[in-house]
Amino acid sequence: MPVMDGPELARAMRAHEKHRRIPIVMMTSLRTAVPATPGLYEAVLGKPFTPDALLRVLDSVIGQRPQG
Repeated sequence: MPVMDGPELARAMRAHEKHRRIPIVMMTSLRTAVPATPGLYEAVLGKPFTPDALLRVLDSVIGQRPQG
């Protein structure tokens, strides 16, 4: 991304009251470079991934969300 990388964007979203509850799934080819910061991402999906793998991760993330 031209202005900030994925972890910076995730931190900015978590810091913003309006956006902090939006689930974030990091999709990356650099799994070893993804910061292991608790609460930054709901899931990390390594590239390449199949459509089925993406759907499983999204189903899992949606299932974890609090109701209301």
